[in-house]
Amino acid sequence: MLINETDVRQITKEEALELPKGSLILVRSNYKYETYDDHPALILGGTIKKERGIRPNLLTFPPRLVQDIRGLLNIFDPIDGVIILVAKQEIALAFLEMQNMHLSEGELIEVDIVNKLLNI
Repeated sequence: MLINETDVRQITKEEALELPKGSLILVRSNYKYETYDDHPALILGGTIKKERGIRPNLLTFPPRLVQDIRGLLNIFDPIDGVIILVAKQEIALAFLEMQNMHLSEGELIEVDIVNKLLNI
């Protein structure tokens, strides 16, 4: 998926804690023990406590799912050691669809799981 500079806006760690479920963020962290360096993630809602503090509850994806994620993140400067870009809602919905997921009444649903439960 190609995401352009006009498709995102930079936010702080604090603002990320307030994002609604299904929001798509692109993240670059300077912490060496992150699972991914530059990566997309979906907000699952709520927060979790990590050794570095309170963080949004995320579903993290491999960087390869966003074309030139490194180039896009290079445009922005870190705020408190991290770059967090939140994508416009239509981009987030397209990303969800690409992952066979959707939002239903504020909950993330994986289509393949629903289809298996319904024997479709």
